[in-house]
Amino acid sequence: MILDTDVQLIDITSDMIQYVNRIKTKLGIERTKESEIDTEVGLMGELVFAKWWYGDYMKGNTLQDLKNNFGHADFDGKFEIKASCHKWSEKLHLPVREDYANKRTPQYYVQVLFDTDKAAITTETRALIIGWIHGEQAKNGELRAMGKITSFKCYLTPFTELSPMSDLREIEGVFESYDW
Repeated sequence: MILDTDVQLIDITSDMIQYVNRIKTKLGIERTKESEIDTEVGLMGELVFAKWWYGDYMKGNTLQDLKNNFGHADFDGKFEIKASCHKWSEKLHLPVREDYANKRTPQYYVQVLFDTDKAAITTETRALIIGWIHGEQAKNGELRAMGKITSFKCYLTPFTELSPMSDLREIEGVFESYDW
């Protein structure tokens, strides 16, 4: 079970925002978009994870890396980053689209939350890495539509049921920790 003290807070820099703004229109992601900032949120989620995991937000995030990963896990062939832009609430879930889960199952899903009540990410936005779950476990979550979104269903795992990121470092044998 995840505790507030397990959540990782990552600073968003102006360089990260500028990079996302430069490349977001160059990625032809063919999927249902429910908001104008879906691509930005997804890209920024990957930068936040890379900054925390590798100590470098660009690791695995060049335009070519991103294009090569279409249809595959986001990092190292095993980490799929799920990013959301909502005000923090204990009632939030890590969503895994049913159609994506039927096509592939990464080893791990990692939840990044941009804690804001605005539909924008700035250097003032709190970027939180909430936790992770094994890919197969994520399919055990409740399957339902997400609020007003009816074009697809998602397996939903409550944030409170995610494992802490420190456990993932231990499992993967990556003990470097970066203080961001």
